[in-house]
Amino acid sequence: MLWGSLDNLEYKPHLVKQFLIHSSGTLLNSNTPMVRFTSNLIGSVPLNDLRTRQRILSGCAYNENYMTYYPQLEYDVCTVPKTELSLAGLYPMVEVLVKMDGIKYFSVVHSCLSLLHVHKSDIEVLYAFSNVSVLINIIKEIQWFNSKKE
Repeated sequence: MLWGSLDNLEYKPHLVKQFLIHSSGTLLNSNTPMVRFTSNLIGSVPLNDLRTRQRILSGCAYNENYMTYYPQLEYDVCTVPKTELSLAGLYPMVEVLVKMDGIKYFSVVHSCLSLLHVHKSDIEVLYAFSNVSVLINIIKEIQWFNSKKE
């Protein structure tokens, strides 16, 4: 997972996002080493800087359990302006999931559901997922397929 310097302000949010995507759908104990590690990373970045806050909060949008893991965050991804999550909008956030290698379908499904919850009132959801009923059918298929594999 480590391929950069922990002093790099671009790298810290990347690690947090990767962890939150890969663990989406699973509630971990707050004493889990990766939860503690990523919590320390968040504590070491200047959240008063908009760009840094966007990068951290965009990662949080992929995992519904982020508030349990990071109670020190004073931001709720469901209520902050969506520009606090991404200036480019929802579509690039979904695209991240599609392009990831080595991720379980279970985590992809839960990350998508978390993004849908965060953006539930945005019309952009229709563009990002093309058709919600199609997405629901795809998610059901992935869940069925994943349950057969595990």
